[in-house]
Amino acid sequence: STYEQGHTHQQFAVALNEHYERLYGRVFAGQPVHGEILRTKALAAVYYVAQQRWVRCEVEEIVIGLDGKPTYYLWALDEGLPIKSTPEYVRVLSSQFASVPPQAMRGAIANILPADRRRNGLGLKATITPCNKWYAGIVSMLQTMIEGALSVSLVCHGGTAAEVEGETIHFVDMSITMPRFEPFNVVDVLAKACSEQMIRCSSEEFVKRLPKLQTYTIKRYLNNDGQDKLTVQGENMIPFSTNH
Repeated sequence: STYEQGHTHQQFAVALNEHYERLYGRVFAGQPVHGEILRTKALAAVYYVAQQRWVRCEVEEIVIGLDGKPTYYLWALDEGLPIKSTPEYVRVLSSQFASVPPQAMRGAIANILPADRRRNGLGLKATITPCNKWYAGIVSMLQTMIEGALSVSLVCHGGTAAEVEGETIHFVDMSITMPRFEPFNVVDVLAKACSEQMIRCSSEEFVKRLPKLQTYTIKRYLNNDGQDKLTVQGENMIPFSTNH
């Protein structure tokens, strides 16, 4: 995700935090849970412990533990952060803060497809051809680069966007800055290191093949209790609807 800063939004963020500071102050683990359990897709005000302030979130998932207590998996609408939180930090978002558009934009790399190495007959030279499933190797390399990055830049050139489970994903160019390295284009690095697992393509072919791609999903949430990140991993087919 990218974060679009502006003076107007800074004022909004301050007003949001001050409003919930007045209502609830700073929230700490172990305090009584406030209100009833929110539903998936509900908007929430969440006390984000790492920054010691209130932020707007959407509830992505709720998991009820064996003790009957819920754990929220949230998306911070303005910071572009996935957060895992226990309910004492979560409140219903007031309507006065719900209508302002999110500041964070979700993005994914444009114009690359998963590929594999195939021989079309005996004695023939192997060729790299597009396929519908990403291999774990290239996914792991991208994950390592992102986790080690000082900064991640997503540049949108007004290209393809897609609806994924109700969320608009913008397909963009991705650059990463890492310690001791100049900023680099992620696709260039992947093309060299994983040349048999990906292939570049035109925007037209990308849009054509997008609905058939099987995703390799790794979800990582920042734990609001200050513990380690939680990783949720799986493979699934996500329906896309594209627009330009």
